[in-house]
Amino acid sequence: MEQILQNYATLIVRRGATVRPGKPVVIQVDTSESAFACMLAAEAYRAGASHVEILWSDEQLEYLQYSYETLDQLTSIPACKVEHLLHYLRQDASYIRLVSQNPFNLEKVEADKRSAGLQASQQAFQEKQDLVMNHTIPWCIAAVPGAAWAKLVYPEEAQPVEALWRCIAACCYCDQAPLLRWDKHIRRMKHRLEKLNNMDLDRLWFVSENGTNLTIGLCEHHQWNGGDSVTPNGVRFSPNLPTEELYTVPHKDRTNGIVVSTRPLSVSGTVLKAGFQLIYRNGCVTEVLAKDQHDQAILEDIFQNDPGARRLGEVALVDYDNPIGKSKRMFYSTLFDENAACHLAMGNGIRAALKTSPDEDTQTCGLNQAKIHLDFMIGTRDMKCIGISKSHKNYLLMEHGNILI
Repeated sequence: MEQILQNYATLIVRRGATVRPGKPVVIQVDTSESAFACMLAAEAYRAGASHVEILWSDEQLEYLQYSYETLDQLTSIPACKVEHLLHYLRQDASYIRLVSQNPFNLEKVEADKRSAGLQASQQAFQEKQDLVMNHTIPWCIAAVPGAAWAKLVYPEEAQPVEALWRCIAACCYCDQAPLLRWDKHIRRMKHRLEKLNNMDLDRLWFVSENGTNLTIGLCEHHQWNGGDSVTPNGVRFSPNLPTEELYTVPHKDRTNGIVVSTRPLSVSGTVLKAGFQLIYRNGCVTEVLAKDQHDQAILEDIFQNDPGARRLGEVALVDYDNPIGKSKRMFYSTLFDENAACHLAMGNGIRAALKTSPDEDTQTCGLNQAKIHLDFMIGTRDMKCIGISKSHKNYLLMEHGNILI
């Protein structure tokens, strides 16, 4: 097990956030995962980091804050907390976020309080979000198995944390020879991306027996990305570990039809059931149909607090039969579940998926703007996706849930 953890730390540092000599590193992690955080810090220093700053969180403290603080207290985020993080990110730091928390941690907190806390955090850390979403700095989100989360994923196991560690390693191709296997995986993804970008697609049509029938028009200057990315300074990094998605950006006004979610969605300290439906017309959600009143209220609250969330900011193709999907596990974590199935994102469009220069106006090509970027999964075993090019040529991109190119 020790070797698996070390392989994982090496992958995060050397390929994930691409730690560079003389540059700082920021790690955000829960206090329960201090041992792995220190292992990661040691690997970062071996890679030449000038300084490693660990920003601790604690899920028990988070629950207490949401339970006892007033709405005003909860939404008043100290400027010093924001500046502490930005101090390093403005120095071109490598940013690593380790997720491990129980997705149901805030389940008992009132929905309006959860929503207000999330909105306040997003607003306060907007500059950090811009640096990440625009791929200005090298960053990486990876997972460590917290006890409560591991028990959700492996309820039948006597040692669920160890079982989830082994699963994470397999999904990230790092159970052995981590850098060699990861590089091979990325090369395969790049080969597919090259084919997609050469098709000059105008729109995508998704169909599934569960009722999904959705057409998504793409931004005028979109490009397909995935696997890894490159900062303006030429630093190559892998933002998500694991990663299986080939993604691009929809035009904010060109989505029409109905889509059905196919996996639970962790949001605001609670989990929405699979099966909620969104109906789009001219890019905008016009109707929400959830499994129960709780989920209905959460979704409607998201759209009310952030009108931009009614429009799409990402569309991604994912093989149904990849290591994550083959695990046959529900992870209750967007990081994993989004890489187990095709997905969309409500909210902010990904600037890095446009061919235009940073100075060009993104509004003219249809990139959506919103406070949030929330992925939700739509892939199924029978899903079909057809790409229609600008010259009206049809390409069968997916059949039986898997990518054909």
